[in-house]
Amino acid sequence: MNDVEEVRMRGIEGLELVDEEPVAPYAGPAPARLPHAPSLPDRALDEDERSARRTLRRQVARLEQQLSIAIADDLQAGARGRLQTDVLSAPTGVARLQSLGELERRRDELVARLTEVEARRTEELHNRVLLREMYRDPAKYKHARLETTDLAERGCRVYEVVPRFGLVGILGGWWRVKVSSGCPLARAVPSFAGGEARHTAGRPRAARPVSGGGR
Repeated sequence: MNDVEEVRMRGIEGLELVDEEPVAPYAGPAPARLPHAPSLPDRALDEDERSARRTLRRQVARLEQQLSIAIADDLQAGARGRLQTDVLSAPTGVARLQSLGELERRRDELVARLTEVEARRTEELHNRVLLREMYRDPAKYKHARLETTDLAERGCRVYEVVPRFGLVGILGGWWRVKVSSGCPLARAVPSFAGGEARHTAGRPRAARPVSGGGR
């Protein structure tokens, strides 16, 4: 007879015959496991990332302000071609926290755009000086040509050094600055009496043949 059968026969007293490990009393549910606290290197890494993010945000804000001021000054002075190429566009999409890589790319983009604006402003200043020299000594700048887009001015004028009186001016060394309009000419629609233009889409109507017979 094994121990289990003897326990069944003798009842509670048979428990003493079973050599088992004592069962611990129920102590309730196990406590929840606490999240793992980051180690010192992890905390230092997070702090470094936050510091780098703050630095990049300050750089981006400063560059955006400098670029906006430069564009506003040019537009106020009548510069053309700024609205489409240099004005900062509003961010699109859902608002979210930018990564370090995105902040770095934004900073580099602003640096490139600001450098381009400064280079163009320097070139426009050089062209304005050149225009004054063209007026002062036209013969020194033969066939030189500048447009208002080269000078960051309003309008669409063209300044060109040309000879006076054509070939005579070339032979005699007589040169001048000619100012002409560089704007495209508007197509004028002729107006005919009796409403002809309305019925012929602006084209004169062909003459009708004269019938014979003296009538």
